[in-house]
Amino acid sequence: MGEEAEIMSGLSDGGFILAFNSNIDAILRVSDELLESIRDTRIYPDLVQSMREGVGNEVSVDKETIKKLKEIFDTYHATRRIGGNAAIMAEVLSKLGVSPIILNRPAPSGEELVHFVFEFDLPSGGKERFIVNGGLEEEFVIDPAFVESSIQEVDHMRGAIISGFHLLPDHGYSEKIDAVLDLIKRWKDKNSRLFIHCELGAFRSLIVAHELLTKIGGLLDSLGMNGEEFLALAESSGLEITPDVMIDRAGAVMDRYSLKRIVIHTEKFIVGLEQEGILAAFIRSLDFGAAVAAAYITKGEFPDLDEVLKVLHGIAPSQKAVVEGRGNLIAVTCGVYPVKSLKQAVGRGDVFTAGYVLGMVSNHQQNFVD
Repeated sequence: MGEEAEIMSGLSDGGFILAFNSNIDAILRVSDELLESIRDTRIYPDLVQSMREGVGNEVSVDKETIKKLKEIFDTYHATRRIGGNAAIMAEVLSKLGVSPIILNRPAPSGEELVHFVFEFDLPSGGKERFIVNGGLEEEFVIDPAFVESSIQEVDHMRGAIISGFHLLPDHGYSEKIDAVLDLIKRWKDKNSRLFIHCELGAFRSLIVAHELLTKIGGLLDSLGMNGEEFLALAESSGLEITPDVMIDRAGAVMDRYSLKRIVIHTEKFIVGLEQEGILAAFIRSLDFGAAVAAAYITKGEFPDLDEVLKVLHGIAPSQKAVVEGRGNLIAVTCGVYPVKSLKQAVGRGDVFTAGYVLGMVSNHQQNFVD
């Protein structure tokens, strides 16, 4: 099936480690009746503002509000499905045929974490989400059983994707970052060829992001995030999200944190920069990630390989890859795959990332053939 199939065939004898955030999403479509039922809760003004601005948001609330939401979501028979960056990417990779997968799934209070998700339609098409969690102290937990199994099996793993760091609590985050650093080092000590990608989110504090990347940046093979998250990290919030703006500021971020590779994904384009590697493989991996995301958007569910190949062979990307040198860096701008129908846009960043890293892992293991 060509180059794309090689991505998959190279994974037959190795799997992935996915960490750190996973939960259950309880999902309800916003209606007038639902809004009325939460009018007396503290989340009501924030949800209304998110809907008015057409942007997603995530907030933490007290236990009393969580209890109230649980009753409401049970009354309205909310849809339940797996959530959290790590868990979503694990599901995507599994659907694409990757096995085995080791996933961190902690239950700090004895029960699985539940996020209450209010899904609303956007005037331009598509959907957004307003997410309510029960407090960050329970959101970023590393399960000791996961640590043990991941270290034990890392010799047989080819890739690791770590995420959820935007959920680090305001107090005690240094200890959690140190635990992650120690785990990464132990993985690398046992398997130096393990490809590690870190996917960032929207940090409430750049102090936390800075400490995280200062400590683990040099151990990463790749770092990813969306356009808004990148501009925040680059201390350039408010600038227009264009390829030139991303590329102009990416070099400084890479130097500051000793990064080998950075990927910025948006709805309209994808930018990637790397210091070294096989350029053709990097481009193909970005393109494969974009195709996986397009198949997901069209289907509304995580796609299998055949559905991804239909996108690659049946839809022209919005632009051909543009390559340019920036000092000691190579910058690549790739298009996305425009689709006629959009059934689901929420989570496409995680879906893209899973596809992109899948391609990079194949290259990293010398199974990605030009």
